[in-house]
Amino acid sequence: MRKLGLILVCLLFVGQVLSQAKPWNRSKDLFWTTENIASSSNHFVYMNDAYGLGWWKMGKSNFVFSPLLNYEAASFGKLQQTGLLGAQLEVQAGEKLYVKLGAGAGSNQVDQMVYDEYDYEVISNAPYYMFFEKGYDLDAVVSYSPNNIFNLQAGVGKFHLGNGQRSLLLSDVGRNYPYAALNTIVWKFKLLNLYQLFKEEIPTGNLHKFAATHYLSVDLTPNLEFSLFESVVFQPSDTTWKRGFELEYLNPLLFYRPAEYGLGSSDNVLLGMNVNYKLGHHLLFGQVVLDDGAVTELINRTRWWANKYGVQIGVKGNLLDKKLHYSTEVNAVRPFTYSHLNTSQNYGNRGFVLAHPAGSNFIESFSKVQYEYKEKWQFNFTFMHLLRGGENDMQNLSSGTNPYQPYTEREDEYGYTIANGGALRRTRLTLGAQYELVSRIHLVLFVNAIAMNDRMEQVNNTSFGLQFGVKTNLWKSNSFSF
Repeated sequence: MRKLGLILVCLLFVGQVLSQAKPWNRSKDLFWTTENIASSSNHFVYMNDAYGLGWWKMGKSNFVFSPLLNYEAASFGKLQQTGLLGAQLEVQAGEKLYVKLGAGAGSNQVDQMVYDEYDYEVISNAPYYMFFEKGYDLDAVVSYSPNNIFNLQAGVGKFHLGNGQRSLLLSDVGRNYPYAALNTIVWKFKLLNLYQLFKEEIPTGNLHKFAATHYLSVDLTPNLEFSLFESVVFQPSDTTWKRGFELEYLNPLLFYRPAEYGLGSSDNVLLGMNVNYKLGHHLLFGQVVLDDGAVTELINRTRWWANKYGVQIGVKGNLLDKKLHYSTEVNAVRPFTYSHLNTSQNYGNRGFVLAHPAGSNFIESFSKVQYEYKEKWQFNFTFMHLLRGGENDMQNLSSGTNPYQPYTEREDEYGYTIANGGALRRTRLTLGAQYELVSRIHLVLFVNAIAMNDRMEQVNNTSFGLQFGVKTNLWKSNSFSF
């Protein structure tokens, strides 16, 4: 068992040497297709031969090469640009081994495009926008499936658990991290064991922390899937001792909360569940995340600070012979959820929350409609309304919005409601179109008209802008996603 632990830790540290910010995910909008919805926890990786300019066969191995291009610009009174050039190589050896390596160089400040005119940093707060300086990005994975039951992975990337645009359990909105994973499928049961290495940049250098995650799904009926989630974040060392990676957390069937108490630690444990119900070409989905709480406090409605939980409910599907795709969801997260005693134990990576990008202390409605026209054209409309607290927070006093602030920096024990501490009401509308220039690499030309309005106590700020560019959709972009 200890040898297995050492192997996994070595894989994580190799990934850490290579890790950078953002991966390239194929996004021919699998998000919309109900055929790919039923098994949200199946992370087996295979090559998709619909992509790539070069395709070579050598014995039982296939090689595919894909260029990576991303140029985006936005004008909110001032033109701001971002760009990336790179390449991706994939190798498929039979049905068992898959290797992908994608690398690119450039400048990426996508979610900070409206910084100068819109003052996005002040309104959104530092942990909730992404900024990557000039440099390089990397996305890599080695996936091995010895049979139809097991799949082993190691690489640099990220996961998304759930079928919403957002995830309250584990989201792919943030930055890449090194990981090792074991996927198991037996009958109607699917189990993901995920071991992650995170990093935080602090004034004295880099701070590392580990996480171990279980995600167990069962198909209760052909249309109903129920999943249980648990994750523990822990620091490899503190001021008194160096613990390394707790080998107890490598147990693939372990419940982390009893193990945490058995270790005598104060590690950060999150529990949750995910439910999907497929109805024809439509899917009802929902999530619950529980960080902490007490039943008596909930029953008495005391609004205790440590009642930390979140809820998601949504529906999506296809209409008009699968040409019109829609999705709508509501997310609500109580104050102080995902936070902990310090940065080395909170549910975050490199300054970005691992779940919903708004952090906590908010309620959000997000909807998207997309229409495909004559294969090459795609038109889309998105609507987001966010109510979030914390606008009046001071440096060492938190109302529970920013998970990177310790929950010990609070004023009271009771009286915490969603959007306390000064409310921000943000509404964003996006109307856009894209045209596919080269199908083989899914190279698209796109343009989006964006309208945003922020309202606070004495502020009512409306901004209009235009976003446009050309990109290969092998790389996930989070532009104006929150």
